[in-house]
Amino acid sequence: SALASSARRRRHLFISSPPGIGKTTMVQRLLKRLKQEEKPSTLDITGFFTEEVRDSAGQRCGFDVVRVGELKPGASARAPLARHGTEPPKVGKYS
Repeated sequence: SALASSARRRRHLFISSPPGIGKTTMVQRLLKRLKQEEKPSTLDITGFFTEEVRDSAGQRCGFDVVRVGELKPGASARAPLARHGTEPPKVGKYS
């Protein structure tokens, strides 16, 4: 497919924009589509994206890193990146 062909030509893809634009949603949909359209042996997709974490009230309280691609046995695809806090290092309201 044209989507897979384009993905093969690119080595790295970085996406940046203001919060709430849909970066994570776009990456998740792209990964889903590639997996549906291509044989698993055709593409070697590895990397990560960040996903917001919300508390019980629905408020964003931090971010997790979500790994994409093959994981080592016992490894988790998700790891905490930042949470509201005051401990250094601190970026905005996240530490």
